[in-house]
Amino acid sequence: MAVTINQIVQDALGILGEVTGVGTQLYSEPRMIKDAGRAFNMLFKKHWWRHYVKNTTHILSGSTGMVTDSPFAQVVDFDDFHAVYGRENTRPLPTLPENININTITGTTPKFWTSLPASDANYGTKKIQIYPITSTGQIMVKARYHPLTAGTDWTGATSVEFDRDLLVFGTAYVALSGDDLNPQAKTDVQAMMDSRYRDIQNSLANQHMGASYDDGIPRTWFSTPY
Repeated sequence: MAVTINQIVQDALGILGEVTGVGTQLYSEPRMIKDAGRAFNMLFKKHWWRHYVKNTTHILSGSTGMVTDSPFAQVVDFDDFHAVYGRENTRPLPTLPENININTITGTTPKFWTSLPASDANYGTKKIQIYPITSTGQIMVKARYHPLTAGTDWTGATSVEFDRDLLVFGTAYVALSGDDLNPQAKTDVQAMMDSRYRDIQNSLANQHMGASYDDGIPRTWFSTPY
């Protein structure tokens, strides 16, 4: 269910009032909006929330190792990419080995993938590079997408699809982490956050899962020259 940051802040202020008493006035709404954003970012990284994961198909340029579109402005970091596949392959491509000379990777079939350097002008929207850079065809990318694009600030009107109680507890926890007035309150709120997170994980674990489509048998081998 969608919830706004303003709704999260008001609920979190109520939690803080319960655990800190008169200290509640220390937590202003502008500060709490930032705390709610930090709490979301923290919880966003803790799990591959399926409603924020996309599987998308992209055309390779054939000369740069990049995709021809600019689809990854809301994929925050390299660790937010789960897997990259050749268009018709069931097994994901491996990431680029650190000890390989990229000049020796030739051909037109995608073999490896890695991050673009952050200094690359295309990093903000393309993020990844395929080797060999002359690879052609299409790739399928599985990644998690943040609700905000890079450079966008959290506001009270920002809407997110997230468990409301978990984000409220997380926001209160982040707020309490910024001061030392009541360490017990921080511990209590963390316990509520952890308990809610475990409940959600248990519910996800109880969902029926089918057998993997991948039979685990490698059908393509790449040799690394030395």
